Amino acid sequence: TVEHNLNSSDNVLVGLDIKYLPIKTICLYGQLILDEFVKDQLIKRTGWWANKWGIQAGIKYLNVLNVKNLDLQLEYNMVRPFTYTHYNRSQNYIHYNQAIAHPLGANFKEMVAVIRYQPIYKLRFELTAIMYNKGLDSSTISSTYGGNILRDYNNRIKETGNTIGQGFSNQVVFIQLLSTYQPWHNLNIDLRLVNRATKSPIVTNEFIATVGLRLNLFWSTPFAYQY
Repeated sequence: TVEHNLNSSDNVLVGLDIKYLPIKTICLYGQLILDEFVKDQLIKRTGWWANKWGIQAGIKYLNVLNVKNLDLQLEYNMVRPFTYTHYNRSQNYIHYNQAIAHPLGANFKEMVAVIRYQPIYKLRFELTAIMYNKGLDSSTISSTYGGNILRDYNNRIKETGNTIGQGFSNQVVFIQLLSTYQPWHNLNIDLRLVNRATKSPIVTNEFIATVGLRLNLFWSTPFAYQY
């Protein structure tokens, strides 16, 4: 089932999940993805295009410093250029043109920090900070730096010397403060403040404030990964 022999008999993704609890309130976790690599090229650090891999490393700390319901999460993500790509678009790691693994696709480094605090049962605060640098491809579809996983890797700019963030650098700092109060069961009043700063060929800064009612719905952060 792994080597499904659809146009490429050796098109394989190998993943590893790790989770370790050294003590009751701390969780260490991580992931490793190997899309394709050659050991000699990896050891020599040539930046060969087909050394395609990514890592995730994170920590969750519950009841920080014995403060009840104060939780901290730190996470680092990194994916090499051209990871999840293929020469046949039907075999890229996507679904309906959306990345399956990470919203940023490939060719990025990312740091995530989340602080959650629930001082009383009906009131919760969450502060999220996301910083990432992603290398963007040009509008010319006949060439790629490895950031757009929808593109054919045969159109790569170079064979060696590929580094994370190559292409058109897009640096983003996303900060969100979310406050939720639950006056009745399953009914929430949400106040959200978002600031998103982008440094790329065009420097932009966005601030968003929203107030809303939510009835037993999952909260998401759709603005973090717009690029």
